[in-house]
Amino acid sequence: MSLARADEIRMAWGKFLEVAFGGLVTLFLCDIPESVLPYPKDEIECALNITAKEFFNTGNKEASTVIQGTIPYLIMFVNDKEAIDKLLKKHSGIQVINEKKEQKK
Repeated sequence: MSLARADEIRMAWGKFLEVAFGGLVTLFLCDIPESVLPYPKDEIECALNITAKEFFNTGNKEASTVIQGTIPYLIMFVNDKEAIDKLLKKHSGIQVINEKKEQKK
């Protein structure tokens, strides 16, 4: 992957984290569908490693560290079916709790 392509992916990842990540975590917790990512997980990770290395090699160690610090967030993105199944399971549990509360009234 070229540095230019890696930087393009890094910028899209940064915007994604800024704009969408918080809402997705609120909705899905730790299992977010991969399909919402701006690029495939492996491409994002590769791009982040390339750009972090470039920043480090050019003396911007702080930027390199910040970029590397976002890589663990990729763990939260899982197969779409798995994410949806877990989401439905979480919400069905909430429904059961609410039904029990209604029965007590």
